[in-house]
Amino acid sequence: MIRTRALIEDFSAGQKLTGFVTAFSIVGSLVAVVLLPREAINFKGALWVVGVSILFTAAYYGTRLRENRRWLLLPDTFYAAAITAGLYFLGPYGPYFLYLYFIDLAMDTALYDFRDYRATMGIIMVAMGVGQLADPTHHNFTGLAILIVEWMAVLLIGSIFWMYSAEAAREREQRLRAEREALRFAQLEKIKSDFLALASHEMRTP
Repeated sequence: MIRTRALIEDFSAGQKLTGFVTAFSIVGSLVAVVLLPREAINFKGALWVVGVSILFTAAYYGTRLRENRRWLLLPDTFYAAAITAGLYFLGPYGPYFLYLYFIDLAMDTALYDFRDYRATMGIIMVAMGVGQLADPTHHNFTGLAILIVEWMAVLLIGSIFWMYSAEAAREREQRLRAEREALRFAQLEKIKSDFLALASHEMRTP
């Protein structure tokens, strides 16, 4: 099912939810970075990424900018770049943070329509490709294979998220349709009852 509208139709409420989940993810990442052995990672670089992410999140979700649909894909572009940079600075621990890409996808299934969701998947895949190019140790067949696996994971998991959201949208539409039919039936019953009452009154009145 290709959904042309967002699952969460209240755009402002959807953005607030996204901002909350994003802030929670950043805090969790900060804690993880602090706990990692500093000799194995670029600690300053990782902290820089987290710091800039905090500033961006506050600037975007803390202002009316989040309600401007023209900038809808700006957070996805920024966070994809930030995650990619973070994975690079975390060195051998970077792959453990790949889940951050999929948190982004999971949120977008509820907030975006099909066109914007495809754009988000493309942005993430481009960011992954840039990350592979930035790492000289991955300039080989193994690096290419890893990138292909990551792309396949994005397509597969993204498709699963979308199918789940499409099913939820279908169930919501069925529920709303049933509620509209019930309301229409109740209105018809009221009209019928009022007509019968009026007719009965007219018949009893000479």
